[in-house]
Amino acid sequence: MYAIALYIIAISMISQWLNAGLWIAFLSVPNYVEIATEFTSLIKPAFQAIALYVPLTTFFSLFWWCYAKVADTRLIKESIWDYTGIDLSKKTTKEGAYSLENIISSDKETGKAVKIYDSRRADPMLICGPSGMGKTALLLEPMLARDMEKKYFLKEASKEIGFTALKTGLANLICPYANEYINNNFDLNMLEPVSGKEKLYKAYLNKLIYAESPKIVYKDLGITFISPDYESTDRMIDVAKNFNLKVNIVDPSDSNSIGVNPFAYGDDGEVAGVISSILSSMYTISKPEEEQMYSQNAAEQAVENLTILLMEMYPRLNNGLLPNLEDMLDMLNDFDLVVDMCKEMEKDPELARKTQITTWIF
Repeated sequence: MYAIALYIIAISMISQWLNAGLWIAFLSVPNYVEIATEFTSLIKPAFQAIALYVPLTTFFSLFWWCYAKVADTRLIKESIWDYTGIDLSKKTTKEGAYSLENIISSDKETGKAVKIYDSRRADPMLICGPSGMGKTALLLEPMLARDMEKKYFLKEASKEIGFTALKTGLANLICPYANEYINNNFDLNMLEPVSGKEKLYKAYLNKLIYAESPKIVYKDLGITFISPDYESTDRMIDVAKNFNLKVNIVDPSDSNSIGVNPFAYGDDGEVAGVISSILSSMYTISKPEEEQMYSQNAAEQAVENLTILLMEMYPRLNNGLLPNLEDMLDMLNDFDLVVDMCKEMEKDPELARKTQITTWIF
């Protein structure tokens, strides 16, 4: 449609220009009055024919281009499908004290801050450059510091707004807290709206609400920073301490460091998939030349089934304790543990029915 519309405009312009040019040429003939008087019946049809012959002689080229070129070229068709048109509406961006935008750099010509807005923070970002050029120190670390400053502001704003909500009767504490604890650890998740005042509560705290799905998610969000060296991590820890923000360090090389136990999250199927992916990645990293040895079917299925078995039976056999990856490794290295745990599972008919659709492959 765009090509046809452009063609009509172009043909109209060419026809009018050609017609005007011929009229100028005709009027420049010394005896044009006599010719116009004697040959009126020939001149008018001749000029009208120009507006007809030009499109008739060029239309086939447009048709052939659309039919043979565009219709048979995948890239051209896909580029047309992806085109959404020109948007002339005014772009509105949420910006302010309670928004989560961040500054990437400054414009070279105007000096204005180049920002990534709240709605684009979850989009991927690629930072290119050779080693030692300052990608982390000049771009990532300043962005992290600004996010920590924003987190500190939202934390203090949450205290003020939350206290007002409690004082005015819009919300209640979900359970009793000691004054010292609530002063040091307050966040809006400690509140719940008073029955019948949910809409008023949400309207009052609207600036601090990030999403509702269906539970309210507040803007007091955490920050995760993964770094291969201690130098950058230490600088970010110092920034966090300056804003009085708590820091949890997860260091796989430190046996005393806190860790993340994937068995504590989600349902059996989700945890099984996560652990299977972790073990597969660890195996590939440690032995990249033997990557093909890791079966994508039987081996992964076995790991996932072991995970489900551990999640179901380990707490029952160990006074409610959760398993961890060491327990998973023990099961992989000692098949007798798997057999014993399966026999214990068979003693519970309800649990046996629950897991009967699982294909056990060991």
